Amino acid sequence: MIAGNFTITEHQVPEIILDETMARATDLARSENYGDLARLSNRLLEADANGFLANYFRGVAAMGLGETVSGREHIKKAEAIVPRVRKFDFLTPLLRRRGAPEVEVVFQRLALMLNFEVTDTYLLSYPKCGRTWVRLILATYALRGEQGDPLDVAEISHEKDGLSTIEISHDDYPHWKPSSQITDEKSAYQDKRIIFLTRDPRDVMVSYYFQYTLRGDKDRAGNAAFNGDLAAFMRQDIGGLKSLVRYYNVWAANRDEPASFMLITYEDLHKDVRASLREIVDFMGWPDYGPDVLDQAVAAGSFDNMRRLEADDTLGNVRLRPPADGNPEGFKVRRGVVGGFRDYLADEDIAWMENYLDSELDDYFGRYKYFS
Repeated sequence: MIAGNFTITEHQVPEIILDETMARATDLARSENYGDLARLSNRLLEADANGFLANYFRGVAAMGLGETVSGREHIKKAEAIVPRVRKFDFLTPLLRRRGAPEVEVVFQRLALMLNFEVTDTYLLSYPKCGRTWVRLILATYALRGEQGDPLDVAEISHEKDGLSTIEISHDDYPHWKPSSQITDEKSAYQDKRIIFLTRDPRDVMVSYYFQYTLRGDKDRAGNAAFNGDLAAFMRQDIGGLKSLVRYYNVWAANRDEPASFMLITYEDLHKDVRASLREIVDFMGWPDYGPDVLDQAVAAGSFDNMRRLEADDTLGNVRLRPPADGNPEGFKVRRGVVGGFRDYLADEDIAWMENYLDSELDDYFGRYKYFS
């Protein structure tokens, strides 16, 4: 299903939110076992012909079995029962551009909606803005020295008593689609807390260029033919500066849509990661575990520690795994500096980016404008 083929992993449905039958249905859909899913959903429909999930899963099963017309009818009925599901189409253009079959498109939409139902806070960012860093320090804080994967903060937040739940996401994956396809519809987040993590776009372009070309993102974006240099990358319409600015601007315009909105920057984290962590924890309403736990989380998130974890593949987690060829530019934890773009970009390319930011970036992100 979607997670295996497209590596869109953030929006998996935590099984603890579903009863045993619905968890089984989700597993069958993920594993593409559409025959058993059809039989299970038929039993659910016998018990409740107007059940949203029963109809939706029956539609997924029918589509997976090639019964497209019947599948669409069940999906349409489910949409009439819970119209809110239509808000979760923001990955649909990307998936269709990749040639994903309709069954994967409709199942991903359901997975997104179910995830939203049980998530209190979303940490959102464009790539290479420090998500992995924040993920690790938050999980370390939540674990308080207990065993667990410090990159699985979403799962930890669902399992630990006293924690509001958090999901870490790129939202609608703006880096894998043309800028014109980046959605400005954010009403799905209307009752959520949003932590919006940003970074100087000049540094983002350099860092994301290496992820795009060395860690498989150009394939995930359906742009495998791209073989340009950094200057060409930042000017292209998929993943480049235009997409980043569009994404930032959409959230500047929609920052009043969620219940609460907090801006955190990569530069803030570098300046005082402990203070930023304290601010995030307070914003989410997590318990105050004291200064020792804060210090432990900050230490876990140090550049040297995270680079060691990646180099040794200590966690066995794809989110922090070294490149197969060992290219230092291909590491997830690459340099961890502010202003490093100057080591990679010609003066004319820096000037082009700064002019674009000055003219196009919303003033809400004024810290990234008016450099001269």
